[in-house]
Amino acid sequence: MSTGHIYHYFKNKQAIILAIVQREGDEAVQRIRELESIPAESFREAFFEHTVDAIKHKLSAFQTSLNFEIMAEGTRNPDVAQQMHEIDERIRKTLCEVLEPKLNIRNIQEVVDCIMTVLIGITARFARNPDRAEAVIDLLMLRTMGFLFDHGDDEV
Repeated sequence: MSTGHIYHYFKNKQAIILAIVQREGDEAVQRIRELESIPAESFREAFFEHTVDAIKHKLSAFQTSLNFEIMAEGTRNPDVAQQMHEIDERIRKTLCEVLEPKLNIRNIQEVVDCIMTVLIGITARFARNPDRAEAVIDLLMLRTMGFLFDHGDDEV
């Protein structure tokens, strides 16, 4: 498709960005909802594997660049910033809804905020040094989630 042809489908650049943000958010919520059917007794390991698989599937030079371009646009465009905030809150709420009954952690909101921050950090690390980011994903997620799940009830 030519660059100009995309504007037959979208009114302007902002509409394209908003559609991408919405699509990414919908996909993330769908991936999170897939976890609901996992029994609590095997949830921790399954969540870890599911999360690492999702990270590895989504990490690419194109996806990372796109994410940073959208974040940059959000600093300039209040409509994009609002959409990003709404999607972030939707993902956060869904993660809390799915994780809380499985893990029974009192401070689930703080745990989810930490998980989401680590996931964003992996993207930033990938942008700077893809080989090193990929080399530590498993260990980072295993240790981080293990710590958060074991200490989620600690005072923040």
